Amino acid sequence: MSLESLPCGLTCATLLSDFFTSKSQGSYIDISFHPKMKPFLLQLQSQFLMYDVRNVLQLQSSFSVRIYELLKQYEKIGKRIFTLNELKDTLAVADKYPLYANFKQRVILKAQEDLENYTDIRFTFEEDKRGKAVHSIIFSIYSNKTVVEERKQPESNENDVNEEVSKVYNAIKTWEGINLKTINEWLEKYSPDYVLERIETVKKQQANGTKIKNLMGYLQKLMQQEVLFEIKPLANTKSSTDKKQQNLLQATIEQEEKALESLRISYYENQNAIIEHFFNTNPTVKEHFIESIKLRVDYNKQLNIEENLQRPSFKAAINAKVKEMYPLLFKELDESFKQQETAIKQSLRALGWKG
Repeated sequence: MSLESLPCGLTCATLLSDFFTSKSQGSYIDISFHPKMKPFLLQLQSQFLMYDVRNVLQLQSSFSVRIYELLKQYEKIGKRIFTLNELKDTLAVADKYPLYANFKQRVILKAQEDLENYTDIRFTFEEDKRGKAVHSIIFSIYSNKTVVEERKQPESNENDVNEEVSKVYNAIKTWEGINLKTINEWLEKYSPDYVLERIETVKKQQANGTKIKNLMGYLQKLMQQEVLFEIKPLANTKSSTDKKQQNLLQATIEQEEKALESLRISYYENQNAIIEHFFNTNPTVKEHFIESIKLRVDYNKQLNIEENLQRPSFKAAINAKVKEMYPLLFKELDESFKQQETAIKQSLRALGWKG
């Protein structure tokens, strides 16, 4: 068998060039690489994939790790294309996810989310279709500047930052989510006294028994609030403030209530838009879904599908079902909504709101 016909993957033991027995010191083997192997060995330095292990330590999905490795190899090129069958074979899931919608949801979108949150690269992708079926996936690869910059940040140390940053940091260093980047952004917009006043306000609320789940989210909300009110129950406020102050307080509450209602309407509209886009890009899934909802007890058989979908109660039920089956579609929207809703409610309750 010639070297050219050797299958890729045989060990170096196959490439013995000399084998002899020593007359005086016993038997031993002397091994050397065949000269034709030299180009391949030299390529290891330049082509072997090397990456910072921090990029995969937090990836819980083995698919996310593998997709990271596949895309990291092409980071400088910025694009990589797989046929759907190639990608499934590479990830060893050819038989596990026969439906593309499931494969996309649980493998590709999961990897996209994981890489965005934890690694030094991120990606977007396009679906190349042949008819209605997806034939290829086109990955566009980008440097994940958010993660890269966070890793460049020095450890919080009073010797590494100026006095103002250090003072703010020490005031909230035990809070989850705190980092020097956020503090510097605050101090670029506001004075140190302005920032520390709002930190003190949050701490007073905690001391008075107010439960604040997301301290950094709530503090960020207060940073945008130029006027701070002394936090007291509404009944006590009436007895300790004049009528003008009370009217101002009530006006602020009404303004925040309107903001809450507007947020909820926007959330519902964005949710509908996500579902509509999902159905438009996955017509087969939509067809299966429509067939299944015809069996619901609240489906009016005297109306067609589109007319049923216009009924608010039925549409809400459908939205809930889609969210149950495809939760990752709404993850970013839900997290943003929950954070904003919590911040507004906490601000309202701090003003004496009982809603």
